[in-house]
Order: sequence, then C-alpha cells, then structure tokens
Amino acid sequence: MEKHELDDDREILYWVSPGVEGTLLESDRYAWFEDEKRHYTNILRNQRNELLAESDWTQAPDSPLSEDKKVEWQTYRQTLRDITITNWQLEGTVWPQIPE
Repeated sequence: MEKHELDDDREILYWVSPGVEGTLLESDRYAWFEDEKRHYTNILRNQRNELLAESDWTQAPDSPLSEDKKVEWQTYRQTLRDITITNWQLEGTVWPQIPE
C-alpha cells in the first residue's frame, strides 16, 4: 500500500518500498490526484449503493411505511445519491442518518 503525504513544499511524497521514498514529478501530480479521487469516489459510490439497496423496500408500493415515513426515506436516499457530488474523501464524509 502506498502512503501519500504533502510535505512543506506541497510535493506529493510516496513510499516506493519500505525505507525508500520518492517524489512525483510535477507533470504527474494532477494525474495522481485524479486517480486518487476516482479511486475514493468509487469506494464511496459502492458504500452508497449498498445503503440504497438496503433501503429499496421503503419505496415499494406495498411498503408498510406511512406516507410521512416514505418521504423521510426519500430524503435520506436523495442525500445518499448526492454524496459523491459533494465528497470524494473517505475521511470526513458525513453519511446521512437512517430514518427510524
């Protein structure tokens, strides 16, 4: 697993192997960032999709929920769908609270 850090000069450092450190070339920094963003967005999207699948039953026509509860679940589900628009980092992601 690679460890990425920003040093004081804002260069992206990574561990090539234990005890060996390297620096990304300036031309590679943007590509690295985009790859990281895409990777973590995919992780978030997978977690989000699991939560959406677990709550699909709430929107079925024969769901035992009241209309008010269905609206709460609709809001929750929309917030889940929007999570990858506003977030891509795993740390600090605020997941919506599951309705009761």
